[in-house]
Amino acid sequence: MNTSNAELRKLFKFIMRNHGIVTARAVTKGVAHCRGAGVAQGALEALVEMNIGKWENKQSGRKGGRPSRVFVLTDAQATFSVAPLYPALRWRR
Repeated sequence: MNTSNAELRKLFKFIMRNHGIVTARAVTKGVAHCRGAGVAQGALEALVEMNIGKWENKQSGRKGGRPSRVFVLTDAQATFSVAPLYPALRWRR
């Protein structure tokens, strides 16, 4: 997937606003350039390949339901300090 720097920056900001944990579905709903499930999945995979996050399996709740897969930033504080090293994640303050 070819994700531009600006798109990765918007995705990263969205994840940070959600406390570092998102599903691919949440990304499709909350990030304009990731409207398709495949696009959202690919964008999150790009962050996994950059070692910025990882996939975790979330168990179903006490009412049941399907288990889900969530993307989790590996370390939100470390990501903030490392972000200037990744041109794709630089943002304006």
